[in-house]
Amino acid sequence: GRTRPASVSIRPVGPPPDPAPRTDPAIESLLASLDALRVARGVHAENIARGEAIGFRRRAVTWPGDGAGDDATTARVLVSNAQGPLELTGNALDFAIEGPGFFEVTLPNGDLRYTRNGAFRQDTDGRFVTAEGHLLTDQISVPIDSTGVSASADGQVFSLMEGNAFSAIGTIRLSMFPNPEELVPDKGAWFRATERSGQPVRVQPESGGAGSLRQSYVERSNVDLPRELSELRRLERAAFATRLALAEHGHYAP
Repeated sequence: GRTRPASVSIRPVGPPPDPAPRTDPAIESLLASLDALRVARGVHAENIARGEAIGFRRRAVTWPGDGAGDDATTARVLVSNAQGPLELTGNALDFAIEGPGFFEVTLPNGDLRYTRNGAFRQDTDGRFVTAEGHLLTDQISVPIDSTGVSASADGQVFSLMEGNAFSAIGTIRLSMFPNPEELVPDKGAWFRATERSGQPVRVQPESGGAGSLRQSYVERSNVDLPRELSELRRLERAAFATRLALAEHGHYAP
């Protein structure tokens, strides 16, 4: 009869099983560091991906002891409020903020969002809306017989009417926050207010510490791409070193 083949022991492929308990303080500290590094890498990758977006604000990661607050025990993500470069577009419905402040936008459900992206357009009723169709809270409405729109640095908006007469149609105000770096990013160049950021104060441009309005300009992202790429490489090296330290404790992290 046939000879029955001997049984073969197949060894599993991959790193050896983790013999060390996760409750080991050294391992827990290294795993926490690795998690924080993953968060930081994600933040810088987002900055790079949005590096050309209108109104995007760079996200910065602060670590304990970096001035993130006395109660900071983990890495936190803050919004950089450095001025982005202004770009002339020639579009009368484009607005850039030169200095502090945010445009306030109302969503269909009534929620408020804040942005530096002032590339507006008109809806069917002549109102200023975002590219997504969400209303500028100030509800500037351009008359149907208007031949043009003009805005001053302090936010006053005028419609050019027949006979080259200007008619005031509203004011674009800016939202100022006690701690704008604490705003929570929401869908790219949009932000939500938080308890840390404080509630906004609505002011006219060039008053209350707010910046001025520049018509026919947009503000580009304030991301410095070479800096972001350099930081991403540094984080990759730090993550690699942390995995090596974990391996020395018998723990293998992906």
